[in-house]
Amino acid sequence: MNLLFEGDFVALFVMITILVDTFRHRLLTETFKDGLFRRIGVAGLVTIMMGISRAVCSASNYNCPPWAIRTFGNLHAICLLVTLFLWMMFVLENLFEGHRNIGRIGTYAAIAVVIFTIASIADIPKDGLFTVRTKRMVLAFLTVLWAIGVLVPVLYRWKYLPVSTRRSLTFIPVMLTISVISYAIIGNHLLVSTAISIAALTTYLIIQNRRFSIDQLTGVLTRGAFINKLRKLFNGTARGTVLIADIENFKYFNQKFGQHNGDKLLKAVGNFFGRVAYDKTVYRYGGDQFGLILREVEEEDIQRTLRTIRQRFDAPWEIGGANARTDIRLALVPFPGHLQNAEEMINAIDLTLVKAKSCNTLAVARYTRDISAIHQRKRDVEQAIRSAIETDSVQVLYQPIFETQTLNIYSAEALARIDDPALGPISPAEFIPIAETSGLIIDLTYMILRKVCLLWKELEDNPSHLSRIAINLSAINFLEPSMEKHLLGVIRENGVSPRNIKFELTESVIVESFDRVKEAMDHMAANGISFALDDYGKGYSNLEYLVNLPFSTVKVDKSIVQACQKNYTLIESIMLMLTSMGKKIVAEGVETEQQLALLSEAGATRVQGFLFAKPMPGSDLIDHIKQRKGIDP
Repeated sequence: MNLLFEGDFVALFVMITILVDTFRHRLLTETFKDGLFRRIGVAGLVTIMMGISRAVCSASNYNCPPWAIRTFGNLHAICLLVTLFLWMMFVLENLFEGHRNIGRIGTYAAIAVVIFTIASIADIPKDGLFTVRTKRMVLAFLTVLWAIGVLVPVLYRWKYLPVSTRRSLTFIPVMLTISVISYAIIGNHLLVSTAISIAALTTYLIIQNRRFSIDQLTGVLTRGAFINKLRKLFNGTARGTVLIADIENFKYFNQKFGQHNGDKLLKAVGNFFGRVAYDKTVYRYGGDQFGLILREVEEEDIQRTLRTIRQRFDAPWEIGGANARTDIRLALVPFPGHLQNAEEMINAIDLTLVKAKSCNTLAVARYTRDISAIHQRKRDVEQAIRSAIETDSVQVLYQPIFETQTLNIYSAEALARIDDPALGPISPAEFIPIAETSGLIIDLTYMILRKVCLLWKELEDNPSHLSRIAINLSAINFLEPSMEKHLLGVIRENGVSPRNIKFELTESVIVESFDRVKEAMDHMAANGISFALDDYGKGYSNLEYLVNLPFSTVKVDKSIVQACQKNYTLIESIMLMLTSMGKKIVAEGVETEQQLALLSEAGATRVQGFLFAKPMPGSDLIDHIKQRKGIDP
């Protein structure tokens, strides 16, 4: 056989490779576009095979009957037209995803394909009115119309498309049109086969291959893909609602069940949301956050989706052979609303998530216009913190901690306060989280430590039972390299013994990075600094922390203290356990004489609360020490 089929077989190999890749690596979040592209690949592959078959039958050394040659030729033309039709639908879906007119255009184009197919099939027994030459001219004419139908929408959406996509969506229709016209004039299908394979390969690498945007762990789309999708939606006229789900306390789940099981949970949750999403598209918005884009849906549909999510998270997840429960927070943000672009949408989502986390478990937070004011308030508070640090105007107040039996002041807790000239007094409950997210908490901690050291030098002139002052540390502090050495350096530079400083940590700080926290605590403890576990009983109450970390003191949360009157056995058992572990116990939030009596009886050695003293300036603390018999006789 003296025929050169190398080009055909190269095109065939390219199409087979693309199809195998798309079938072997099917995405967890398959979309209508993914299915369209796979159909384009199949139609293109069959087109090339029909072209090869017709060429083989037409060869002079093969005695194929004329009807067989016509059959392969007509099937080649039909499959080519089907391939062009599917590619046009693919392009329109990329440009105007979900637009109602896409289906209408597809219907008209499909009618043309059906008419052409019927005429071609009727011509198979023998050449009739629809001769080979006529068929090719009609195919060329339809291809020109197809190219116009593709290029016009591309030009309409030109400014919204990435440069690589622009080039691809203009190059491919021009190339295919030239190849089909050449085929109509010359009758050689090779250029058509080559053009189809090049078009498929270009589309796959530049437009369709979403594996570059797939999260490798969960198999869902990445945050980057989510943002790109939002930009497309804001460039169009689509309306809908973004739903973001945040897995509650996932870091604790990881620590309790192991990272391997934590990964399994993320995969299971991703799979679940893939079934919930109307378009089967899920995004990993954050490490433990998943996003859905609910387009053109009614409130009833949203409520149905929320009910499905609630029901699933009410039930346990089977992870690693065990049933584990986890809570979730949900944020809903409608679009476009008054939001102008994807960046504003991301801000709205993040603010709504913050609101969701402040609500009860499984509560749903909805974005409203008022949240913009919250966002502005956050920025204003951040600027107030920054200004207070720069001008050294952060005020440090001290709340004493008393010995239960003698009521002598044993220590004090340093608490930061900010009174901004424009905003007025800002609550620590508001500015501390903002200081943490902005990273300003690090500078704030050093400022507080320096002021504490200065006060201690004054206290040395007033001998008392006061043994140390406590300062709170945030999880962000531990992100600073060599934080423990820097803190010790500040203490020593100010001429204070590390034994006079205590740092308080909550369990949430430890969960962030146990190994890093342990490393820093061990280093500081070896140099004389002591530690207190703050808010015990409020969060996870993991005994592992008390065993493996150098905590000398445990501060029992005020929620436990307030419950002691109704549930004395609870507070007594906690005190007994902590005492048997050799820990000193501070009961927080003591407000009544009855609470004091019960806590003293239960075994609390130290107490702190408004019953004894509110936070006060350093000068008042010195006076308070004298008044409360804190001075040695």
